Amino acid sequence: MNRDRSKGFLSTVVGYNAARVIRSGRIALTIGATLLLLLRPAVAEASPPINAQEVSADPFTNPSSQHQTEVEADNFSFGTTIVAAFQSGRFFDGGGSSGIGFATSKDGGSTWSDGFLPSLTVFSSPPGSFGRATDPTVAYDAAHGQWLIATLACAQSPDTCSTSTAIAVSRSTDGLNWSAPVIVASGRQDHEWIACDEGNANQFFGRCYVSWIDLAGGGVLGTASSDDGGQNWTPRTSATGLFAPSAAVSPDGTLAVVGLRAGAQSFYAVDRSNDGGSTFSTAVISPFVGTHASTGMRVVPAAVIDVDGGGRFYVTWTDCRFRAACSANDAILSTSTDALNWSPAVRVPADAVTGSVDHFIPGLGVDRSTSGSDSHVVVTYYYFPDAGCTVKTCKLNVAFISSLDGGATWGTAMRLTAHPMRISWLADTTQGHMVGDYMSTAFVGARAISVFAVASKPSHTGVLHESMVATAI
Repeated sequence: MNRDRSKGFLSTVVGYNAARVIRSGRIALTIGATLLLLLRPAVAEASPPINAQEVSADPFTNPSSQHQTEVEADNFSFGTTIVAAFQSGRFFDGGGSSGIGFATSKDGGSTWSDGFLPSLTVFSSPPGSFGRATDPTVAYDAAHGQWLIATLACAQSPDTCSTSTAIAVSRSTDGLNWSAPVIVASGRQDHEWIACDEGNANQFFGRCYVSWIDLAGGGVLGTASSDDGGQNWTPRTSATGLFAPSAAVSPDGTLAVVGLRAGAQSFYAVDRSNDGGSTFSTAVISPFVGTHASTGMRVVPAAVIDVDGGGRFYVTWTDCRFRAACSANDAILSTSTDALNWSPAVRVPADAVTGSVDHFIPGLGVDRSTSGSDSHVVVTYYYFPDAGCTVKTCKLNVAFISSLDGGATWGTAMRLTAHPMRISWLADTTQGHMVGDYMSTAFVGARAISVFAVASKPSHTGVLHESMVATAI
């Protein structure tokens, strides 16, 4: 069920302009905007200007979930191809969505084709056996030429993601045509993440890893690996538990899984393996100091990790440590060359620390063709201009900030959304309105490509308009 989105960028305007175009019987929203400096007195004009192009929309119609809604994108690139995966048709209660969508560009983000994973949920085409699906993440196995999307698949009965789940991996050689899912593990899991070893000079080249929270096993971190492009997976190995794990593999084969370790003294931590996922060492990245409650939003304390071409790991999350009285959140960054010894946490300087902007759900991207002091690092994030806003007054935006020296200095933050979003335009959950628990940015050459959820005002009651858009910068 692939749909070619080859129209490209349809509009380029200063400020807000939305072009609604009828394409294959569906309304597609293409948003064009020149770059705007975030909370600065001048307007930044880029050449060429950035456009946000809709790359997917929710096709499902089951009355049990919310439509049109798409949330929580992860993306990955290899060569000129980039693949994003996301939830489509978000449920309000019990977690998950009607199905997992994908959007694939073969030309570095200029044109896109999209579709939905087959044989996964009962709403998929063809249908699968699971009731819901959530937490999609993407990787590429360069040794075996396989794109992989890992999903947390939820049992149909009971219809919830809290009791019986499975880790499912869908495979594709072209990022467009996907296999029925391979089941990696079953039981009671949460928040899986997939990563593959692309370092062709190390002994684990072509090994892919899926890590998850094993709830049935007491909340430990479970990790399984595959050496044949995702067809077969080892039994899980265990490490200390991490909430909302994210993983990356360095060129030398080091696997690093990061997340929040909760307890009497909570902290962001890493479980590291340098023997192909057989054993893990653990280290503290930074204490957890708390967050400002972002009005009306579902925001979980997740950390995300990426790695540069020289093997330096970068981790980002949000907290309020640099704000008086925890008045707002900032994107926080820490780095490590060995995944065990981490630099002091620093604030990503998107705007003045004395300002009122609330930053949350940061997405990290590192250009793996760069390294060390020349590493190109980007952070994409959602924000409210006023952290003290109410549900009725909050204006949600997406912005981007870039560093060309490994995070030592940063450019000016720039807004990616052409118009602010109201909270009521977003999918709702028992934990607040949702754009996703994570987001990411991938590089094709020097271009940073982000895929994220954007909403516009619903056209009629009961159906939203929250879809996936992509920007190439």
